[in-house]
Amino acid sequence: MEAGDSADKPPSERFAVLGERDTTLADDRVRAVVPQTRVRLTGDAAKLSVLFDKLDGRRSSAPRIAETFYDTADARLWRHGFSLRLRRKGRSRELALRSQGHSAIHLQEWTAAIDGQAVDLALLPPETPRTDIGVVLPEELRPRFSSEVKKTRKRIRLDGAEMEVSLCVGRLKSGKRESPVNELEFVLIDGDVAVMLAQIKTLLRRRRMTLEARSRAARGTELAEDTPPAWVKAAKPALEPTDSLGDAMAKIIAVTAKQITGNIAASADGRDPEGVHQLRVALRRLRSAFSLFKGHLAD
Repeated sequence: MEAGDSADKPPSERFAVLGERDTTLADDRVRAVVPQTRVRLTGDAAKLSVLFDKLDGRRSSAPRIAETFYDTADARLWRHGFSLRLRRKGRSRELALRSQGHSAIHLQEWTAAIDGQAVDLALLPPETPRTDIGVVLPEELRPRFSSEVKKTRKRIRLDGAEMEVSLCVGRLKSGKRESPVNELEFVLIDGDVAVMLAQIKTLLRRRRMTLEARSRAARGTELAEDTPPAWVKAAKPALEPTDSLGDAMAKIIAVTAKQITGNIAASADGRDPEGVHQLRVALRRLRSAFSLFKGHLAD
């Protein structure tokens, strides 16, 4: 759900994005992560592997990443648009709080290296937005679901951008329920995001794959609650009197595209017919936007 749909439901995290590079603060165990753009494609595991093998670049394998996601009994963090996870890579452990960023393809994350299994928001960096969450005591936090993912990476240089592509294979688990993770991840390392998105668009034309608009936190929450994927209502574009025509077009089309991608999973799942309805609404809105601006699209 969009944050504006209901005060009791969290914003669905669309294209998952986070920074791979970090900036170390005075305490080298606490890091503020620099956001970067990340887009995920999902599909048949064998076909994703074949596609990954055909991409240029040298393969490198990372340690298997295991994450346990925590929240309060009343899902206070998730309802405020946050996810909290204890991440294990090899022998290292890291506590991470993640929040949706300024667009559909950005996230913000605050992390801290920790010892043992301690899960406490007080361990995170000083700039962590605690006032947006409220008071959450360590004893209130409990595990909700977990993920285990193996990543194989390639660094790819394009004309105008450099990106990292990862083949991600694993699973989400909540009690006896499980869901596979089969994804191809694209992370912009440097350069123009439009160049990376054009490359992804080319791959989507050639291969039968789907944009994965939900984060693993969103998918894990659905698994833990045994609910269908959330559908997404239209958001109102934040237009300003000073916006140029191009700015207004970009904002209107962006919120419409966000509604389209946000309803793909709900429509494919089929348990809640509202997902199909909202997808139809989004497509009608997009056609209306193109009709409204058709005389200016070449400008």
